[in-house]
Amino acid sequence: MSDGVVDLTGAPQHTGFGEGTGEAAEDTSGDFFASLGKAAQGLPIVSHGFNIDKICHTAGEPLDRLFDGDASMDDLLVLAQQVVAIEQELIAFIEERLAFRTGQVDLGYLTGALTKLGLDFLLGVCQPFQDAVGFILGNPERIKVSSAMWSTAKDSLGTVNEHLGSTTVDRLAPNWSGLARDAAVQRLGELQGAVQTAAGLSFLISTLMDLTSGFAEALNNRAKSFVADLLSGLVNALLFLLSPDPFVKVDAILGAVLMIVKLTLEAVNLALQAARMYLAASALLDALAAQFTETVALLDAMSADPC
Repeated sequence: MSDGVVDLTGAPQHTGFGEGTGEAAEDTSGDFFASLGKAAQGLPIVSHGFNIDKICHTAGEPLDRLFDGDASMDDLLVLAQQVVAIEQELIAFIEERLAFRTGQVDLGYLTGALTKLGLDFLLGVCQPFQDAVGFILGNPERIKVSSAMWSTAKDSLGTVNEHLGSTTVDRLAPNWSGLARDAAVQRLGELQGAVQTAAGLSFLISTLMDLTSGFAEALNNRAKSFVADLLSGLVNALLFLLSPDPFVKVDAILGAVLMIVKLTLEAVNLALQAARMYLAASALLDALAAQFTETVALLDAMSADPC
């Protein structure tokens, strides 16, 4: 990068249907072991460590701003999501304790866990399958690429903005004089303001895309949980009907209660994520409206009759 020229070689960009996203942190397409390792993070017992670590990292900065008295509405919604996430981890832990408390494997629970593991692996290793599901539920990985693209645009526009400022101060102002210089400085200042506004809008769009990715990820998780819970429920229902053991019937009832609680918590989480998306979209629309107003005023001034 020199003289205000921004090199976007290697910048994030979208790939075609069935092609990996290219984002190293997310893309495991075609890699059997990487996909299996990523899917294994959702296994019973193992998943709690990964999930709690993720919760702690997400809640850190909003919690600091809350104690400093600088928390925004989005920070409060983030913290509310973390509370719901912790409750979900507790429910999952209770399910595991019920499934393994006698030393015997709960067939219904095992069926659901293996089903979810299989779906996680298939979505990770088979990009065409992931993209096909994404047409219905949204593809979190591809939306994150969009977020990264807008974030790159924000950084690049910031570089251009800095170059315009240095051009005005270091080159134009010392070497020009009179009305021509004043007019050029004014026009460059207006251009710099427009570039700065575009950078701000790019940041807001990137934030909105990031939140949308989180919402799509929650929808995908709900769909996978639905399939896993459905198969688990069918197995438990068969055991309930065939087994004379009263404890099996109690376990089936407890499992149904836990499933209802899980569905409720997931619905609350989706609602909180949707609220955060609404706030981000509102901020973006407000910024667009403000910029539109400024642009109209500028165009009116430029089109005024000089006489």
